[in-house]
Amino acid sequence: MIKDRVFVIGNGESRRDFNLSLLRKNGVLYGCNALYRDFNPDILVSNDDGMIYEIVNSGYPEKHKCIFLNADEQNNIHTEDAYYIFIPYLQDYEKYKIIETKKEGSSFFLLGNAGLKRAYVIWLSENYDIDFIHFDKKYYDWNSGTLSIKIACERHKPKEVVCIGFDSYAKQSMNHIYPEFYQLKPPAVEQWNEQHELIQNEFPDITFLYEGRDVNFHDLIQY
Repeated sequence: MIKDRVFVIGNGESRRDFNLSLLRKNGVLYGCNALYRDFNPDILVSNDDGMIYEIVNSGYPEKHKCIFLNADEQNNIHTEDAYYIFIPYLQDYEKYKIIETKKEGSSFFLLGNAGLKRAYVIWLSENYDIDFIHFDKKYYDWNSGTLSIKIACERHKPKEVVCIGFDSYAKQSMNHIYPEFYQLKPPAVEQWNEQHELIQNEFPDITFLYEGRDVNFHDLIQY
């Protein structure tokens, strides 16, 4: 594996027929959200409440590294005792719908959406390999894909980041490989593109390449 290179895999339709496993020997692989349904990257990133619920409920973190961004490690992880305080309050007084993962372990973190009156209880097994990152509020409306790029730059400090499946930026296309997830958070192309530009400006010493614009997949597997 080449430590100076990171691949970040988005969920644009352009990557549908790519054999992503061919990239493993050429760098660290980051992915986001529903990618785990079809492929296991080295690190899976999500900041979407519903997607975090799905990933954890599947048991995926028991064997694979995950990074979740909608949780504060110090303030949002609770013991089982707290469950019997928070959940009745949310159900009885706030009229929230409570959605829980399978009960694993004796602690949980809570993800809530006041607008939808919905909260996710995410039970945490001791066997789960999960890192929690609490970003500044200015990043809360960023999507998991661009946050994956930012995290990869911060954690690995690579010389090169290759982005695959970021069609809205590289190809000006809105096609998504998981349409049901896409419909949950309709993106604004301008906002997503601005996030890419902000990352590139923040890390001027890193070369950013986008599959379909700067390089093609065939070339990447020849690296």
